[in-house]
Amino acid sequence: MPNPLNLFRWLADTEQRERRRQQARHDLRIFQDLCARVEPFLGPLQGQRVLDVGCGRTYPLTLLFHSLGARVTGIDIAPIPRDARAFWEIFREGGARAAASSLATRLLWDRPYYRELARAAPFPLRPRGVDLRRMDAAALAFPDGTFDLAVSNAALEHMPDVPAVLRELRRVLRPGGILHVEIHLFPSLSGGHNIPWSVPGTEVVDLGGVPPWDHLRENRFPAPVFLNRLREHEYRDMVEREFRVLLWEAEFWEPEHLLTPALEAELTAKGYTREELLKRSVVVVAQPR
Repeated sequence: MPNPLNLFRWLADTEQRERRRQQARHDLRIFQDLCARVEPFLGPLQGQRVLDVGCGRTYPLTLLFHSLGARVTGIDIAPIPRDARAFWEIFREGGARAAASSLATRLLWDRPYYRELARAAPFPLRPRGVDLRRMDAAALAFPDGTFDLAVSNAALEHMPDVPAVLRELRRVLRPGGILHVEIHLFPSLSGGHNIPWSVPGTEVVDLGGVPPWDHLRENRFPAPVFLNRLREHEYRDMVEREFRVLLWEAEFWEPEHLLTPALEAELTAKGYTREELLKRSVVVVAQPR
């Protein structure tokens, strides 16, 4: 069980609460930008069938699409901690410590997140009836042509078999449907998922003692999550086997001042370009072939 002293620290951690509010505003921006990119191809999204792949523990895109009036299903490989059954799955697979930690996060940090998301959203949030399922993206339990739109935000980099996932996404999209994915690129500063905090598109970075680009160097602070370590050109090759690319563009960039001349020389000697090191993420819009 959590240490009572740690619980007190969590309750008093106003910085963490502000970070959760920042995350909510960022996620809303991601959703709004996503809608602006896909609506020219699909028209209004109300009533359309949407699949959110790798929706995450707070499932922001699924919640926002649902609240907008789309018929959305969010899937994730891990239990989504929103009800007793999910917490039981977390307990069964990770033990009491994992379940207690997940519950504490839900109670302490997710609440300010959802309050800020509700405050900032241009329409009322409707959490009731959200369709969330535990599912492997490489083996989707949906018939062919089920969805008008498939989205994935910062999840593809965590999947071990990206070609299988892309094949499944092509299969479950209807002809003329749209794929929208955002990929957090591994060579970027934050691509190692081992720095405590950064705000995409800004100079705000908390390295927390982790050397810049540690994951490409000594890797003294390994990522706490699985990363497939794919590079942008590898993703593009995989996407183009299954989809016709309509848009492929950089989304966010890392703070340039952290890439010193000495560090750049060290990493370019390992085969990484300056663009790879600074490009945090890309957005892809595509249609099934």
